[in-house]
Amino acid sequence: MTTLAINPTEYGAPAAVETAAVRSDAGYMNRRKWFWIFLLSVGFWFARPYYFPWTAAEENDADTRAVAAQGSVERQVAMPLLALLAVYMLWRTRNPPKFKGRLATATLAFLALNGASIFWSVDPATTVRRLVVFYLGVILVIALAKGFSALDLAQLGFYSCGVVAILAILCEIFITKTFAPFDPEYRMMGVMSSNSQAQNLTACIFCGLTLLMKYPRRAKWMLPALGLMALLLYFTRGRTATVACVVLSLFFVRNILRARFKMHTRIAIGILLVAAIVPAVILMGGKSAEVAGSALMMGRDDTQNNASLSNRAPLWDELMDYVSDRPILGYGYNAFWTSGRISKISDHQKWGVPNAHNTYLDQELSVGIPGVILYTAVLWGVLFVTWKRYRRNPCAETLLAPVMLTWLVITTFAESLPLDPFLPTFLVYVLLAQALMPEGAAISDAEPALNEAGRPALA
Repeated sequence: MTTLAINPTEYGAPAAVETAAVRSDAGYMNRRKWFWIFLLSVGFWFARPYYFPWTAAEENDADTRAVAAQGSVERQVAMPLLALLAVYMLWRTRNPPKFKGRLATATLAFLALNGASIFWSVDPATTVRRLVVFYLGVILVIALAKGFSALDLAQLGFYSCGVVAILAILCEIFITKTFAPFDPEYRMMGVMSSNSQAQNLTACIFCGLTLLMKYPRRAKWMLPALGLMALLLYFTRGRTATVACVVLSLFFVRNILRARFKMHTRIAIGILLVAAIVPAVILMGGKSAEVAGSALMMGRDDTQNNASLSNRAPLWDELMDYVSDRPILGYGYNAFWTSGRISKISDHQKWGVPNAHNTYLDQELSVGIPGVILYTAVLWGVLFVTWKRYRRNPCAETLLAPVMLTWLVITTFAESLPLDPFLPTFLVYVLLAQALMPEGAAISDAEPALNEAGRPALA
């Protein structure tokens, strides 16, 4: 991708020609941006194959299907094609991406450690196959980090994840006919597992709020769309994702309110909220704790699983026995989760176990203690960097990265979220890569800045 900014005045072009050139270039930028978004959306659909279940039984077997999809033909074709797109994007970039600093060095060490794990892997063939996918993903991360701005990533995340969510709910309503929002046991799945769907919707909401913060004129149609995504998120009954989404969305809401309303209006809104909440709490009396607990359960009645963290604690106890056998270097990159171990552990736990449901534990199983240390250092270090950049320059473009990274950090304790061709979390790793680059190093494909007359401003 080439640098998009132009300045016709450098060649002595008259004002009329100059304006026409900028408008033409802006239109070309938008067409090219949407072309790339379309290609990437299709590629990610097949890289982490979603599916259209035709029966309720198929839908409830989502985790098993996700494991089987790792070796699917669609994935084997989609990942190389995405890598080719990435190589083309990097070739079209005038300046190669530059990563500097201690965090970049730690990231490089982590990537090298994963590759070196071939030499001690318990299943070298599996490690090689999965490392190929991993490094293809790394190439794509670098290409998107260099070629897309934060707003471009927000466009990709909002529209792609939103379309997937719409397809999922339509699938449940018209194909499997399993849509039952008032059933305590119902969890929206559609084309993936409910936990993955919650992550998909959370990323969609964050990206949508970024666009709304940047382009408030879109509120007439974006607010209803975001409301629908929030409702679908509730239907997934994903408690971790929902709580994180609500809390982190407040950063966007605060900035939107500050930009749209004056101080006295914001105070009035706050007073109205307090006036509505306090009487409700008083009327509930002693039942307020019960109501709060019910709200946190999101309608689910599986309270017996709370003590075991939805069956995660027994799983982690069993996996720690495997960790104790190879604590230093692990089992090799992604070599632990073979079909045999998945079947064995799933039989012990009495439910389908596709991964450790904890990113740090999966890193330990893959590349041992050094891998966990490097992964944690990079993730938390970049989180600090992005919040620091936002505080220095608070705007929509700088808020997306720290919010998405904070969400990833929270979710890593309950889900396994390594670098994988799953668009919602993949976007976070792209934002992480951008934070390892000097500020402003990414090429902006975002809509051009407008001047006071509402026309594209010159570069």
